[in-house]
Order: sequence, then C-alpha cells, then structure tokens
Amino acid sequence: MDSFLVSNRPMTAKDWAIDAAVTAAAFLFGCVQLMLTASSIVIPDLALRQYLGMVNVVPDASVFVALALTTAPLAIRRRCPWPVFLFCFVAFLGLQDAFSGFSLTIVGPAVALYTIANERGRSEAVVGAAVAVAGLLFVDAPSRTASLAFFTRFQNIAFVAAAAFAGYAYRAHRAYVQATEERASEAERTREEEAARRVEEERVRIAREVHDITAHSLSAVSIQAAAAERLIDRDPAAAKEAVATVRATARSALDDIRSMIGVLRHGDEAETAPAAGTDRLDDLVSYLRGAGVEASLDARSYDSSRVPA
Repeated sequence: MDSFLVSNRPMTAKDWAIDAAVTAAAFLFGCVQLMLTASSIVIPDLALRQYLGMVNVVPDASVFVALALTTAPLAIRRRCPWPVFLFCFVAFLGLQDAFSGFSLTIVGPAVALYTIANERGRSEAVVGAAVAVAGLLFVDAPSRTASLAFFTRFQNIAFVAAAAFAGYAYRAHRAYVQATEERASEAERTREEEAARRVEEERVRIAREVHDITAHSLSAVSIQAAAAERLIDRDPAAAKEAVATVRATARSALDDIRSMIGVLRHGDEAETAPAAGTDRLDDLVSYLRGAGVEASLDARSYDSSRVPA
C-alpha cells in the first residue's frame, strides 16, 4: 500500500526521464522569471521599479541556489509526492524574503501540488491546495508596496489552485479513458463469446440435419433391401421395385448431404431454420409410407408442451 511518505507507484526509465525534464524546465522557468523581473524589460520605468522595490542587477549564485531548492526535489515527485510538495513549499515560503528585490517563482510547489492531485486523488488534492493557500495568505509577500504584495499573493494562489485543478482533471480524464478501454475490451470479448456460441449452435444444427438425413434414409434403405432380399426369388418384379426405391432413397440422401457440404465448403449463408420437431411426425410417416413401409401414428397420449425444444 502507498504511504504518506512514499508511493509504491512503479516507475520506468521513461518516467524518471520525464520527471528529470520537468525539474529542469521548472528551474529554467524560474531563472527566466528572475532575469525578467531583475531587468527593465517588464517594467522599464526606473522610478516605478524603485518604488516597487525591484533592482536592476543580475541575480547572484545564491538566488539560483535558492530557486534550485524549490525545484530540484521535483525529480522524485511521483515517488514521494507529499514530501516533495512540503519541502518545495516550505523552501519557497522561507526564502521569499531572503533576497531584496527578487521574488522566487512558485512553479516548484505548483508542480508538486499538481502531482499530488494527479497521483493521490481529490481529497488529498483539496488538502494540498488548502495548505498552499493558507501558507500564501499568512506569509508576507516580498514587496515594499501593499498593492504589489497583494498582486503577488493573488497570482501565487491562482497558480496553486490551477495546478490542483489541472492535476485532478487529468486524473479524471485518465480514469475515463481507462474505463472506456475496459468497456471496449469487454464488448469485444462479449462479441467473441457470442460468435463462438453461434458457431456451436450451427454445429449442433448441422449434426442434427446429418443425423436426420442418414438415419431416415438408411432406415428406409435397410427396410427396402430386406424386402428385396425376401422377394427376389418369388416376386422378382416386387424385388426390382424395392431396389429402385433403395436407389432413389440413397440418391435423395446423397443430394441432401452434398447440398449441405456445399454450403459449408463455399461459405454461403447457411439455412438457419431449426431442426424438425415432433410436430412433423406426420411427414415422417408419409416418408416411410412412400418408401413402401406400413406405418401409422398414434398421438392421443402425446403432450407437445412437455417435450423440450
């Protein structure tokens, strides 16, 4: 299970490379912000810059070291989301007033809060955002004027709120995509099972058809062959008629089987009508009578509703 300090999230080499790139990008972003605020590019008016407490000097190495403290831990942000966030945020708050005229960027704590919202869920994202907002509200912003301090505080609060919302939104999107893929996989599996079931039903239907053809035909052939055998000496004409019936029955059965095999071989649409039921017993009697067999049907005690399909 995941703990507060360490997440058991599996990390690949690609994940570590992405986190290293995010760390470098956050540090470079902070460096650019430092250089812009320290120069006259953003606010060219010298009097206004002096009034706001901004200096026209290049930041020294200590400023960049302080910035690195707020961004370097991002390299392990997905393995230790809460420790990274707390360290970056405390370092950011503690070092804001350490350098006159310079304001550190909140990008490090914002990325760490985004990671909490993305990796740990909504409740922890709300807690992290509340901690960040409370810290920004009760810690003085590095500015000589109240208006600029208010603007800086408002800007930082907006950044952390946006980071928390973006992290949770991406988590929800990822969960939605995963659920959609699972539903698609389940639908595909269901289609495969349905196809297999239909194939099995078709096999059963074909087996019934072949059984009906062979059983009925061979029964008639056997009966007529036995009659021909008995009549061949005393009544050759009747025996000849029985043999003709055997030949016709066999030819009809072969035609039926050949037609079925042709459907299977060429992949044509096979007939999907169900196998003949007991309601067609009269047809069977007629078939036997046509083959010269004396047959009758007594269905007085038969209840078709009790016979399985």
